[in-house]
Amino acid sequence: MHNATFLNDNKFVAVYHISTKHRFEYWEVTRHGDSWQPVEIGATKGEFMRNNSQVQGIAYDKKRAHIYLAFNDYLFKVNRDGMVLANGRFHTGCEFEGICVNNSHLLINCRRKHGILIP
Repeated sequence: MHNATFLNDNKFVAVYHISTKHRFEYWEVTRHGDSWQPVEIGATKGEFMRNNSQVQGIAYDKKRAHIYLAFNDYLFKVNRDGMVLANGRFHTGCEFEGICVNNSHLLINCRRKHGILIP
């Protein structure tokens, strides 16, 4: 798993990039007792970034079942199946450090002094 976001104490959603297959997979991993059970929930064929940038953040909107992926200063919204719903770029001059969803509002933490963005 390249990046993950916890939904609660027993479940998280993760993204896994298979660069040789040009594929991003989305996994829901649930804890049952002492073991974790992964289930692939979707995939996106292709590359989000041409320069093989690493995923710098993942967030999950429980209410809308959307996954957000951050790369440098680019942001992508995908559904659970892996279909890209929207994308955008923020010209902040700094990279994303982390992203999260709170009450269906996406929050972005930037690397430098700019602080938190609310798109």
